[in-house]
Amino acid sequence: MSCLSSPEVKKMSIWLTPLNYRPIWMDAIKKRAPGTCIWFVDGDKYKSWVNTAGAMLCGVGLPGAGKTTLSSIVIEHLQKVVKGSNPAHCVAFVFFRHTDRVTVRDVLASIVRQMVEDHTPIFALVKPIHGIHDLHGTQMSEEECLDVLRQASQMLARCFISLDAFDEAPKEVQLQILHILSSLNVNLLVTSRPSALPSEIVPRATVVEIVADNNDIKILIDETIRRNFEFRDLLRNQSGQLDWERRIISTVQEKSRGMFLLAALQLELLQGCVNTHELRETLDGMPEGVKEMYRRTIKRIQGQPMNSFLLAQRIFVWLLHAKRSLRVSELQTAVAICSKSYKLDKDRIVHQEDRLVAVCCGLIAINRDRVGLIHYTTYDALKELFPLGVGHPHSFIASACTQLLLDHQCHNYPGKDEYPYQLRNLLAPHPLLEYSYTNWPAHAKESEQIPDAVITFIDQCDRYPVIFRHKEIDLLQSIHVAAWYRFQDRRFLTPFIVNIPTKRGRTALILASYNGDVSAVGFLLSAPGINVNARDRDGNTSLIWASARGHEGVVRLLLQARMIDVDAKGQHGDTALIKASESSHESIVRLLLQVPGINVNLKGKNGYTALIHTTLRGHEGILRSLLESNGIDVAAEDGTGATALAWASIRGPERVTRLLFAASSPGVCCRALRWVAGEGNEGAVKLLIGFGGIDINGQDAMGRTPLIKASQSGHEGVIRVLLAVDGIDINARDGSGNTALIQASTMGHKAVVQLLLQSGGETAQELANRELALVGASTGGHEEVVRMLLTVGGVDLKAREQLWRTAWINASENGHDRIIRLFLELGGGDVDVQWLNFALVQACAQGHERVATILLRARGGGLHDVGTQQTALMRAAENGHQAAVRVLLESPWTKLDANAKNELGDTALIRASENGCTAVTELLLGVKGIDINLKGRDGYTALMRAYINGHKVIVALLFRMRDFDIDANAGFRTSSLNEMFNRIFTAMKARPDDSLNADRTERDDYDQDLHGAGKCGLGEAVAVRRTTPVDHLISGLPEDRQGKIIRLHDLFRLEFVLSSDFDFDSRLPMSSRYF
Repeated sequence: MSCLSSPEVKKMSIWLTPLNYRPIWMDAIKKRAPGTCIWFVDGDKYKSWVNTAGAMLCGVGLPGAGKTTLSSIVIEHLQKVVKGSNPAHCVAFVFFRHTDRVTVRDVLASIVRQMVEDHTPIFALVKPIHGIHDLHGTQMSEEECLDVLRQASQMLARCFISLDAFDEAPKEVQLQILHILSSLNVNLLVTSRPSALPSEIVPRATVVEIVADNNDIKILIDETIRRNFEFRDLLRNQSGQLDWERRIISTVQEKSRGMFLLAALQLELLQGCVNTHELRETLDGMPEGVKEMYRRTIKRIQGQPMNSFLLAQRIFVWLLHAKRSLRVSELQTAVAICSKSYKLDKDRIVHQEDRLVAVCCGLIAINRDRVGLIHYTTYDALKELFPLGVGHPHSFIASACTQLLLDHQCHNYPGKDEYPYQLRNLLAPHPLLEYSYTNWPAHAKESEQIPDAVITFIDQCDRYPVIFRHKEIDLLQSIHVAAWYRFQDRRFLTPFIVNIPTKRGRTALILASYNGDVSAVGFLLSAPGINVNARDRDGNTSLIWASARGHEGVVRLLLQARMIDVDAKGQHGDTALIKASESSHESIVRLLLQVPGINVNLKGKNGYTALIHTTLRGHEGILRSLLESNGIDVAAEDGTGATALAWASIRGPERVTRLLFAASSPGVCCRALRWVAGEGNEGAVKLLIGFGGIDINGQDAMGRTPLIKASQSGHEGVIRVLLAVDGIDINARDGSGNTALIQASTMGHKAVVQLLLQSGGETAQELANRELALVGASTGGHEEVVRMLLTVGGVDLKAREQLWRTAWINASENGHDRIIRLFLELGGGDVDVQWLNFALVQACAQGHERVATILLRARGGGLHDVGTQQTALMRAAENGHQAAVRVLLESPWTKLDANAKNELGDTALIRASENGCTAVTELLLGVKGIDINLKGRDGYTALMRAYINGHKVIVALLFRMRDFDIDANAGFRTSSLNEMFNRIFTAMKARPDDSLNADRTERDDYDQDLHGAGKCGLGEAVAVRRTTPVDHLISGLPEDRQGKIIRLHDLFRLEFVLSSDFDFDSRLPMSSRYF
């Protein structure tokens, strides 16, 4: 079930949360001595916990007892044994650290992330949620994470979740996490100090005391001796090596008191011995207790050479005060920063990782590429006992970070791109730069006062990049940086810059409102000339952002500002009230509703009002507030025509639906019923009908009842519910005269048609409805519905000649050959030949060659008269339906005359040539006996029609015919084509006014000739080549064609051919009739 390797999964994982606990677990497993904590996984309490669904197991132990090691071993055991036996079992884990200030959302998101990475069904569950948030640049909320976990716990066979060092999580997080996870059907493992374990879970949990037993301590000592060859050699070079090892083991076991941490520190102390004398003294004076052990270790650090001690000081300044664990490269860069200039001195970088660990005498550890203190108790001990040498660590770190940003031009962002990943790519190559960018504001705020270096940095910011809404970069100036990071300083607040926008149009007030900084907003509102209604590039104001993000204090301040526009519309037309309702911020909605004159019915994206948004969220409190507001329109519809009541009946909960139903008029209730019926929501239909008092046959502006709308969409379940209601009018007609049966038949909903037929009677009205339904089904080509109406419905085609005729023609015109076959099967012997003739013409006109074939073969063939077939040929040709033309020409029953003329005098070839139907023209030219020089209406030939309408390929096809008559003329309208070309040739040499007399008829002829030549590209050819020798033009043709060019008008014909970019040998098929 794993999908970890998918790039899409990796993208989703990072979006969910950057917290990744897998490296911590893998490092803990790597460091543990093989065989450690076997006693726990072999114990009865652990086995019972594994085999009992929903059980909770608490491992309690003193600091340093090895709780993290035990958690890691349990996770490994679950991964191999439990999950290995069933991939549908889930194992997730969280390692809490006092340095990481995680929220409830962070914890839930990290668990969801692991599920997404390991289980394809959970990835599929989160994918649509990710798609929506990715579009808007937002993250999954705590509520959404919880909803995913609820569904995941039901989808997966078993879920095991480990919470290590639970006592290091913030108190408020502990209680919420326990409450949430306890409500799910998951197996929970919690490790903690005994005194810090929340009392709420002790009665429900199985408690196991975690103590490193003597065997674990012995394994740790043996592994230490094995890995440290210098220590091993020291023991081997002494007489009585085994006695020394036994003494070390017994001493450490006795004085570590079952604490892995203390045992590890004691072994670190012993490994510093260089001879037997020091080894003996250290064993004899081994301190008891963690604090005394720390004191002894710190004394060792202070006893080092000065350079080593100063390096240790710089290391501890950063590790004790950093906002997250540091990478080794980051720490190497950090300790090379000058404490006076705050600049990086690359010559002071310590490249040897072992050197960093050594000068700290075992109080720090490197796990993969991360470096940190060995235990959270180390943090407290160093804070109390170790002299850092820096008066204000946070001030120093903030100054160092901002100087590093200045040195890399981050105050004047050099990038031109606007996407977050590009900023991260810019920061990533430089150690500590990403940390500085992310954490300098936090360090500055924890300083006693804002450091001068930070003020200088802010003052120099002109294009400082910030990631906005997780999806875009905005570039800030000084006032924006101060507002964004909540630094209040009057030097940044002048009338000249207070309203200056960022690259994306955001003012300082918008940024402060977005972040919910009440103090900064109040500070900015006091500035002279502040524009409280300024909009960003998306059209959003400060009030819209504060309302959308739930910043009640900011909203309250903004509403007190003069000239505030409470109805301002932002992106997609959403107002502050709409955004607050959409985000379920009840207190803000109430504040906004108190503003006199607020328009509560404005529509935003998708046509949603605040009432509809609230209904979709199911928030009863906000709904009551909106319904009590003046002027609320419960009948307002969104872009789909749905009202709030319609959405409530679908989404629920029922109490929300009842509230809206009680507040709605009968017409609004009926409108909601029609909408949910049309959407096919059976439950919503039942709910609304169950409230009582609703008009089951109520019609909309188009005359459609709920039954008609459901029938039109084919919702069988809704139809059943509606038909069971007393008083339902099955024969109600909409504005077009259609009943539910007619609509269902026209759309081909077989099951619905069957239901309606079973529910109907045998009245004349119902029989008439079925007959009209047959026409609709025939038009739509729904064979099974047609058959059902003719058999079950009892429709008698023979009794209704007009109905029979309409059904035939509609089926033919729409190309439904299966319906035509059915009609012939059921009533073909009684079909009027005139209907069949008309049907054939309609089918050919629309290019339905299969229908035409069926009709031509009806009753053994020869049914249709020649005139009908000639008409069908004409209609198929003029509409360019090559297949239908071929069917008619190849009919074995009638030999059609391809040169026959219609009532206007046009042949099929003329109509095809005039309309640019190249394929049909080519097909007709291949018919034996075709006459290409026949004249149609107004004396025009096929070539003239093609030429005038600019159909180059057809003109070229006709030019190449052997018997083409270029001297043909069109009577009073024009002379021959040759003369037309000559007129154009002459006109191109001089302006039309000089070459033509004032006779209007002649000018009209010229204009028409020139217009046709322009369409075909002839005019350009004449203009470009009018001085070209004939021999030169003829030489461009193959020898077998040159002999055909024997007259002057052939030159013009050639000019046209050459001006058209045709490859005759590939684009035009050759035949014996062509040159």
